[in-house]
Amino acid sequence: MDATATSIVIDPEFRDLIPPLTPDERQGLEADIQREGCLDRLKVWRTEEGDILLDGHNRREICHANDFPYEVESIPEIETREDAKRWIIRHQRHRRNLNETQRAMLGSLLSNLEHGQKVADAPIGASQTQLGAAEAFNVSRRSVQRARKVRENGIPGLVKMATAGSVAISAAADVAGLPAEKQQEIVAGGSEAVQEASRKMHQKEVPIKQITQDSSMQSDPKPLQMSETGVYPCAQCGSAATAKNTFDIFQGHLYYVICDNPKCSVQTPIRKSQEEVIAIWNRRHHS
Repeated sequence: MDATATSIVIDPEFRDLIPPLTPDERQGLEADIQREGCLDRLKVWRTEEGDILLDGHNRREICHANDFPYEVESIPEIETREDAKRWIIRHQRHRRNLNETQRAMLGSLLSNLEHGQKVADAPIGASQTQLGAAEAFNVSRRSVQRARKVRENGIPGLVKMATAGSVAISAAADVAGLPAEKQQEIVAGGSEAVQEASRKMHQKEVPIKQITQDSSMQSDPKPLQMSETGVYPCAQCGSAATAKNTFDIFQGHLYYVICDNPKCSVQTPIRKSQEEVIAIWNRRHHS
């Protein structure tokens, strides 16, 4: 540990891995530091080029702006840039203010890094690392897959929007599937334009059925029917849903519930208990 900060290097790639604070969060952090000082040490990776900042970018900026002192601490187990990225991403799991889109985007980064590391050690499929990343960030594997689509196919503005968590990950993934020129047009309209574009795309895939006036349409709706395993149908599209399991070589058997409709595929987070994922599904869809 260092008693005081010396020369700290800001690596743009490392800095941009971290979801930005909202204006309110930034204001609250600055108020805390002005009142109590910078209590948390900045974390750095000590290299020959200098101390590269891993955690504490906002605290450092606030301290410099107000001429407040701060301390730094080096992380000894980091040897490569990939080690540093993994540390940064995993450290974000403890932030309580991240929404589902932000957690999915971090999960996609972690799965790519973990897959690259494990491929060098032993054969392992990308699906297994996606499951582990989804579990780490408490999102579904489907969300991690959508986030990966955004990172690989989305224009920088769309990726930035998703990293900030200002759009649903499903909407961002839908727009990421469009040509770059169309993405530019949509992203220029802001987060609402992204959500609206996604909604219109799904309307085209599943056209609204024409309402008829026959007696069957006017009768009372049928009660929801559970499957044999106690799973309610999907509240989004009405299709049946299924409780499934998969196997992770590190965590053993894992379970999730997914909509049977391939155009919907709403899914629960992955858990180690089938009863728990069924309860989550039923509570979310028909509470």
